[in-house]
Parts: sequence; structure tokens; C-alpha cells
Amino acid sequence: MINLIARGCAIAVLGSSLLSMLPSTASAEGTSRPIMVTQGREMAAFFQGNSCGSRVGLEFRGKSIEDFKVGNPLAARLMNNVANIIRNQCAEVSVIAADGKVESEIVYSGVAEKATDWRVVEVGSSDNDILSSGAIAGGQSQSDFAVAEGFVTVSNLVETLGQQSYLCEAHDAATNTCRSLTEIKATDTGFNLITSQYRGVNGPTAAVTYTGVEDETGFLCSNPQEAVVKASGGGMSHEGIAELERQLTARARDKGNQVCIGYTYADSGITTQSFNEDNAAMTQIITIEPFATAPGLRFDD
Repeated sequence: MINLIARGCAIAVLGSSLLSMLPSTASAEGTSRPIMVTQGREMAAFFQGNSCGSRVGLEFRGKSIEDFKVGNPLAARLMNNVANIIRNQCAEVSVIAADGKVESEIVYSGVAEKATDWRVVEVGSSDNDILSSGAIAGGQSQSDFAVAEGFVTVSNLVETLGQQSYLCEAHDAATNTCRSLTEIKATDTGFNLITSQYRGVNGPTAAVTYTGVEDETGFLCSNPQEAVVKASGGGMSHEGIAELERQLTARARDKGNQVCIGYTYADSGITTQSFNEDNAAMTQIITIEPFATAPGLRFDD
């Protein structure tokens, strides 16, 4: 075995050709031999299924969610290094997709494809986004939020907002853009919540639709198993977009059977926070600003 160091990763190369020495099919659960590990052994990459084909799937197994956080380059470096080896040794590959996990929780999604010259589009873990978040250690409970000063039921909020149905996170007046944008609408059976944001620098936008109802305490609650994810743009091919949608849908399904969103009026504007089925906070408290016309989106890492 030859050990190489490249871009902060320790690469385990078996013989002269990595792919030719590995099984043609290998599930992440069925093989104990990683194809690459990071230099500090924070995470390791395994094949999911075929090691060569038009689509190659990977699983990154990590020890800490912090290593997969948005802004931490560790997973991106691993993704780039593995993708470079695969595309150089597998001529037919067009899409490489990685799911990052800590224990059984999906905390990272990465897609690299030939159509974009192997640019990596990744969605790491974030405390500001339902889709890519988990329970926050030490965060307040849903019960605490319900009795917070300024708490407002979702039905009262929507009625008060009227035509201002676009809720903008981190609005930038100079560019009239938001980090994320949520459209909230009342329906005959409850509420629709559509949250859109860029996924990566010059990457695609992804919109996640949650259909929910107001619970007895005034939260908007929905079933993540019914969430719908649609991605577009970023120069990605149809296959690449479909792969990203598959990954983000899996992230939504990974959140259990209930997510509840609460709102308060505060001096800074409207604040919101999301909670899982165990009553634990999934996101930090986020300040949002309502608009009647949708501002644009921007990417903040």
C-alpha cells in the first residue's frame, strides 16, 4: 500500500490502479476498506455500489457533524480527491455523488459531474436550514419557544402579513437579495411553505416544499416524508439535478415524521425557529423580513 498526501487527504492507493484493485460492487455497509481517508482520519470514503459506471455513488463516514459543516473544506477536499481518481480511471463515469453520514444521520451531500467539468456542488450541515440541520445541543425546546415573548400563531401571522407572503432571511438592501427565501401561503387544508436558496457558489437553486397544518399551540407542523425538492440551474445536467434532488429528498426524509416551525414578533422583526418530533430545536433562531414581491437569492458560505 502506498500512502500519498494530496490537498489535505491521505489517499490509500492499492497497487497501480485503485479502481482495478477494488471490487466492482461494494456497499458502504459491506466493505471495511475505505478508498480514501482524510489526513487526520476525520472521515473516510467508501463506494456505494459500482466503483465504475455512468454513475458512481460514495459514502463519506465521519466522526463529527462539525467536520461536515458549511464552510469547513474537509468534505469538499475529500470529494475532489476521490472524484479526480475515479474520473481518471473510469472513462464512462459522468456523475459522482456522495452522501456524508455521522452514525446514521445524513449530514452532507456532494455531486460532481462531467457536464460542469467536475465542479463539486455540496450541501453541508447548517444550523440555519431545516434540510441540512440536526438537533442543536443545548438549544431551547419547542415548549419554551411557545411561551416566548412575542409568540404568534402561524394563522395570525399569515393573516397579518396579507400580501407580504415572501419571508427573506438576511436581506441585503443594496442587492435586494436574501440568503434564503420562504413563501408561505394558506390553503384550504393548512399551509404551504416553499423555501428556496442557492446550493453552493454558482450552484443550482433548490426549493423545498412543506405542506403543513397548525397544531394546537400555533406552530406550523409538517411531515418531512412528504417534502418535495426541486432543483434547477447551476449549469448542471438533467442527471446531475436529479442526483441532487435525490440527495436533498433523502435529507428531508431523514428528519423523522414531524417538523414544527414557530414564529415570534421581535424588535429585530419576525423571528422563526424549527423543531423536530422530539421537541428539540433543529435550527438557530432566524430573523426574517416580509416582502410582497420576491427578492432575489444570493449564496453566503
